[in-house]
Amino acid sequence: MVVCAGEDFGTVRTAVDEVKQILPNLALAVLAGMEAGVNERLFLPGVRVVAPLDTTPDRLAELMAVSEAVNAKVVDGCGPAHWSGALAALSARELEVLALISRGESNSSIAAALAISRHTVQFHVGNILRKLDVRTRAEATTKAAEAAV
Repeated sequence: MVVCAGEDFGTVRTAVDEVKQILPNLALAVLAGMEAGVNERLFLPGVRVVAPLDTTPDRLAELMAVSEAVNAKVVDGCGPAHWSGALAALSARELEVLALISRGESNSSIAAALAISRHTVQFHVGNILRKLDVRTRAEATTKAAEAAV
């Protein structure tokens, strides 16, 4: 992930364009100042998250995890704090696991990707299913995507 920040739309657009020329497949987050505003016009190619300039690193990591988990773009202000229970109940680690579940990864491959045990993955998957009130991994992915809309 690379973060592009700027006070105005022109600065942000230039930064995003420069990064995408060098690393075209990289996921980007835009931290925008008051002039640029936090809105959908900042979703330039490759941008997954748009948030205010004063966003904390932890919050930014959470927003990127949510974006990946639900395979959607996220504007801060319509993220976890505003969701009606479903995704708001998930921890940052559970969102990471959900992102990998949504890609169809097995427990073994999730464990390897996150450097945790298969037992820990099973624990997180169980928590995700319980918190989202679903029975299958597919239902969890669908419910997460619906909650983020």
